[in-house]
Amino acid sequence: MSVYLSLPERYTLVEGDTFELFRTGVVIANDPYAYNWRVECEKGAIFTRKYTYTPAVGDAGTYPMTMTLEDDTGAVIDRKVVTLEVLPAPVQPARPLNIACIGDSLTGGGQWVSELTRRLTTSGASDAGPEGWGLSGLRFWGSIPGEYGSFHEGYGGWSFKCFNSDRNSTRFWWIKPSVMPVDEDQHAHYVDNEGKRWVLETVGDGEIKLICRTGCEQAPTGIMTWESGGQTHADFEILSSRRASGNPFWDEENGKVDFARWAKMLSAPDIDLALVLLGWNSSTVPEDEYLDDVRTFIRNLRAAFPACRIVLMGLQVPSQDGFGQNYGCMWNWRSMVDYITRMDRRYEIIAGEFENVTFHSLAGQFDREYGYPTVEEAPNVRSSVRISRQSNGVHPSFEGYMQIADAMTRAVVKELAAL
Repeated sequence: MSVYLSLPERYTLVEGDTFELFRTGVVIANDPYAYNWRVECEKGAIFTRKYTYTPAVGDAGTYPMTMTLEDDTGAVIDRKVVTLEVLPAPVQPARPLNIACIGDSLTGGGQWVSELTRRLTTSGASDAGPEGWGLSGLRFWGSIPGEYGSFHEGYGGWSFKCFNSDRNSTRFWWIKPSVMPVDEDQHAHYVDNEGKRWVLETVGDGEIKLICRTGCEQAPTGIMTWESGGQTHADFEILSSRRASGNPFWDEENGKVDFARWAKMLSAPDIDLALVLLGWNSSTVPEDEYLDDVRTFIRNLRAAFPACRIVLMGLQVPSQDGFGQNYGCMWNWRSMVDYITRMDRRYEIIAGEFENVTFHSLAGQFDREYGYPTVEEAPNVRSSVRISRQSNGVHPSFEGYMQIADAMTRAVVKELAAL
């Protein structure tokens, strides 16, 4: 594995909005701090952990940034040039606009969708975060409600392939367990009475969502035996079960994906902009297959809404300790970091193939060191002191979700300027 810089061709910034670029999201190395991180730009400031810049009113324009990675002798390991594109703060759209937010478990809870909605549609000072722009006429459509009048479509364990087919299958089940797991048990593995393996995808309110890893024809019953991952490590009895929701875009009568039917059911007149955050559930999918899944999704959406603009958001750098919490020894953290950089390259390919499809890189805009939930524990079994350790591999803390919302907000401001 090599040490390198991972950067898109450009980042979108907005006047009055603080932009942060974190070393751990752009310096791809087992220890990003083991190298000299040089950032040269006429705007902003560089610190140990991050580059930061809050564009002032009148800063709209483009600014080149040269980023260099050096060893202790000053030898250049990697160098990239990226463009910072600063946009004016958004103004009231000329017409009502309809937005769809689509994703997996990172979208399922609605955290980033709600904050995006707040920043765009509310105004005045707020304890929730940066002051909003108070834009009217923006509608967020979907079957799952969030805050500030937002709706979305987000489902734990889902991928582009899931949204391209009928996923009302026997793989996805909501279970009422005799012993309720905790959030840190997310992605723990269990075995049922028949020897079939299941993954705990979502910890809900009195229920958990299980996804079958092997072929399943019915709901699990009896005792689920813990196999690996998580924190509780407890077996539990299944008290009740119900099939998880299927693809909201699937037309069962005609056996196909139909976004127009979905919109009609919601009374959505159109979809002008789709924001998509997917990819964590496709790490084992070959690149060509994954690209075809993304293309199929875009074509299905465009069949209903030909003028719809689409944002593909990249993935954030995962938590190393969180991976151990969720997966035991099943996944190698550095391999997954390289996976997200490959995912960025895949989205760049897709954005180059379709008109009005844009890619925005999330990795550098996400603070991996302070963006995940934590637990307090002893550093070893003999110690009486307590330390903090991250406890989820890919599902952020509330603050982490807010960083995703900030990146999405900047992406949407760019799209609003084009609509």
